[in-house]
Amino acid sequence: MKLYKTRENEIFYYHLKNGNKRFMYRYRYYDLLGKRKERKKSGFKSMKEAQRELIKLKASLLEKNLLQTDKYDLNVSQWIDVWYKTYSNNWAISTQEARKNTIEKHIKRLIGNIKLKDITKTIYINNFLNVLKEEGFKPHSISSMHATLSTALNAAVEDDILDRNRIRSAFIEKPKRLTNFLTPHELNMFLRYAKKEKTSDYTLILLLAYTGMRSGEAIGMYWEDIDFEENTVSVKRTRDTLGTRKPKTDNSIRTIKVDELVIKQLKKYRAWCMQRKLEFGEQLEEVDFVFLNNDGSMNYYKELLSIAIRRIYRNMKKDDIKINKITGHGLRHTHCTILLSQGNQVKTVADRLGNTPETIFETYSHSFEELEEQAVVSFSQSLQGGAVSGAEK
Repeated sequence: MKLYKTRENEIFYYHLKNGNKRFMYRYRYYDLLGKRKERKKSGFKSMKEAQRELIKLKASLLEKNLLQTDKYDLNVSQWIDVWYKTYSNNWAISTQEARKNTIEKHIKRLIGNIKLKDITKTIYINNFLNVLKEEGFKPHSISSMHATLSTALNAAVEDDILDRNRIRSAFIEKPKRLTNFLTPHELNMFLRYAKKEKTSDYTLILLLAYTGMRSGEAIGMYWEDIDFEENTVSVKRTRDTLGTRKPKTDNSIRTIKVDELVIKQLKKYRAWCMQRKLEFGEQLEEVDFVFLNNDGSMNYYKELLSIAIRRIYRNMKKDDIKINKITGHGLRHTHCTILLSQGNQVKTVADRLGNTPETIFETYSHSFEELEEQAVVSFSQSLQGGAVSGAEK
């Protein structure tokens, strides 16, 4: 049987007697005694199928501690590829994409050629963390990249490839205090100008501001997810450039009570959508996405929200009005900070946003600091009568 090389070193293809193409892998390695061995398997109908089985084999040999070459000579790039391909099927699509981007653009670029066993805290700080800072990456981004690599090294420890994770204690600068939100006064001004925007943009902005939904959750809503009798909207999916899928976490699946103002706008917007659909020879269905682009010709996409927000700020600038600049996600932060400033229970706010109380405490620490200051003032003011006069006697 004549074998032909593919673009993957260990994957080959051959032809059956009937002319059909098949693939096989041949994996050569040294065991812990230094003896050369080979594993091979043929009969795969596609190269991807052969690759998947080869990855499983490598992972199995790593788990059983059978590879001398992998155990002693594996570099960061080689290990993180095995780790990603082994575990990524258990991650959300957005997590897969984020980690893949970190691996390919940053980890492999900066420390991919360093042997896994040679990674020390000092090497990691100098060759990775400090370089990312010099390149202008923000603390939040660096923290996320660190978490990806640290998780991969933890897996190497669990598989007895490393004795311990030496980068775990590396100092990671904490993200700066949250600024991507508006005060109630600023939000009122922002919505006043948003109302001048096209109907799809305004309706989405109003919904995000009054519910704290993620933009992907709103863009992924069907009309059947809105209960006009009970004044609620339900989050059942999210949608972005990667497609439509389940929300970020189980907590994200929720039903949110909304203000009558929002319901009225949604009803008005629904009539607009029906008219636009008719113009294109279509009927509005309950399983249609709620948001259409501004001419009604197709479904709304996230970039339109960013464009609308930039236009709102330009229009305010023309009128010499200055407020804090936010992104689309800033409307979610705004909703949460306003609720917290009004003394709402953290669990209630977390449920509304589809988060955990722990995430609320971590993300919105500035709100709790302000609430603590308010509490001190309120307590002091409440005692300025009898307690203070009593203390002066």
